[in-house]
Amino acid sequence: MCGISGVFSKKNLSREKINSMIEALSHRGPDDSDYKIYGNIALASCRLSIFDLSSKGRMPMEDVTKSFSIVFNGEIYNFNELKRDFNIKTTSKTDTEVLLELYKLKGTNCLNYLNGMFSFVIYDFKKNILFCARDRLGIKPFYYYYDEKNFIFSSEIKPITQYLNSTFVDEDYLSDYLNTGFYDCDKRTFFKNINQLEQGHYILKSDAEFKKIRYWDLYEKNLSSSIKKLSFEDTKRIFFDTVKNSFKLQMQSDTQIGLNVSSGLDSQIMMKNLDELNNGQGDIIANSYYFDEKKVSEKDELEKFAKQIGWKIDYIKISPQIFLENIQEVVESQGEPFPGVVTLAKYYLIKKNYSKNCKVILEAQGGDDFSAGYRYTFPFYLKDLLKSCALSKSIKEINCFLKNEGLTFKDFIPFYINCIGSLKTGGISSDGSSFLNKEILNQKIKKKKIGYNFDFKKIKSNLNKILYRDINKTKLPRILRSCDRASMSNGKELRVPLLDHNIVEFCYSLPINYKICMGNLRYFYRASYFDKYKNTVFFRPKKHVSDPQTIWLKGQLYEWANDIFNSKKFNERGLFNVPFLLKKFKLFKNDKNQNNSFLFWQAINVELWYRTFIDKN
Repeated sequence: MCGISGVFSKKNLSREKINSMIEALSHRGPDDSDYKIYGNIALASCRLSIFDLSSKGRMPMEDVTKSFSIVFNGEIYNFNELKRDFNIKTTSKTDTEVLLELYKLKGTNCLNYLNGMFSFVIYDFKKNILFCARDRLGIKPFYYYYDEKNFIFSSEIKPITQYLNSTFVDEDYLSDYLNTGFYDCDKRTFFKNINQLEQGHYILKSDAEFKKIRYWDLYEKNLSSSIKKLSFEDTKRIFFDTVKNSFKLQMQSDTQIGLNVSSGLDSQIMMKNLDELNNGQGDIIANSYYFDEKKVSEKDELEKFAKQIGWKIDYIKISPQIFLENIQEVVESQGEPFPGVVTLAKYYLIKKNYSKNCKVILEAQGGDDFSAGYRYTFPFYLKDLLKSCALSKSIKEINCFLKNEGLTFKDFIPFYINCIGSLKTGGISSDGSSFLNKEILNQKIKKKKIGYNFDFKKIKSNLNKILYRDINKTKLPRILRSCDRASMSNGKELRVPLLDHNIVEFCYSLPINYKICMGNLRYFYRASYFDKYKNTVFFRPKKHVSDPQTIWLKGQLYEWANDIFNSKKFNERGLFNVPFLLKKFKLFKNDKNQNNSFLFWQAINVELWYRTFIDKN
């Protein structure tokens, strides 16, 4: 796991600039750093040593023939299997060297053999070409700037802006975010002309051309139809075994392993798998943050579960005071607008609860995204049933769903309409509640046409459309970016075993009635583990609100936020209808029924981002 950066230029390269780029990434790789210049190409890396802690893992790494060089960020979990299957000889025990040798054998097709999270660049000396790739789900970041003179790439945006010595806002992208709540949903970023390589893509860059090619996609047409014919019992068995294998692969490390845990189903499944694979907790460190607010705190439930399986969890409390003391650090480390209190809580947990010796952290992200765990997915499933004229089944499903989620039929009609309408325009949270109010925006921003286009024409199922959007375009990408920055800004590698591409592909291909059934979200997922762990795992309903952001903004953080909204800079920014925003914020403070604070956090987040990255430049 590392930070990577580099330049392919028609100009003379500045060693000072290359060095400053890698220094800006030093938090991602505190163990070692180096760069090399090959004519008009520079490759740089700072290393967090996970496999083979010796200097043999230093990057840029060249092959023995001095024909190729690589900088690599991430982990290839099946590198030992690849080494065996392709009879690869190496001088180190790193996955980096195996990846480089596999590329020499298979070219760009090497991507089809990789199980891991990665972004990397390989330089072919003879062809004078860069091969740049990002993993299938975009777990590891890759940013780039490209014009007729320079191709500049990095694991984060800051080194690129430093090299260019300029910073500009992509106003169209910012407008899209303010109008929909979507971000990280296409190649653009909040910085003008700085893009991210989309997940499942690679770039070929030579003197003469720039090519971007998709090598993986989750569309139904690309997935095996045989999976759709599996019995429910076989589905549970295969899913269970595939998840266990992923945890087995991702436990590999030459350093200590830690876990970020909660009381949620995914965390419980992670702890149970590791407990079995490791014969107990052993030397695995388990950490969790918690809040004093009982409405959202999961500490008591987690502690009950931990005692039941004989694990010890170390806790850290997140308070409004800790939020205020650390918010600027988090803004700087995230680089762009981010999810609110939960991101800060994760950052602070990793910063405070992990020693230098624990470099690898596992976290159970992604289960809701690939198995239909968010409440707003149900209307899309229902739409599929109605399309197939299954009226009787539709009525049964609605009744079961309302009972499971504690809703009334009166609640359901606007809920259904809001969710179905949000597919391309956003504006709702995981529980299906609306969070946008366009009257809060400046007229110029409000009237701007949305600049991205989600194409779902190839996907037949409405449920699979929303799952595809969440996995590839909206929800999961922003979560993964948040996780990457929270961990790597503290020099830690965060792995997400549930997002093994084999798991995601398998689950996405399943029939829709395996994903949701009798009003139960994540039906096959829960059934798989209920059969195995019914006396251990707690199957409580999902908590759609798991942090006190709304409570704090109505209470201890109200004056802090109000000062931001009343500030001269915020008023001169020209993004919001400030008098209307202030009026809504005051009403929000006193409205006990208003439980969604996204639009206020959105305004705060954008302002803090401007002050940190734009005003200073």
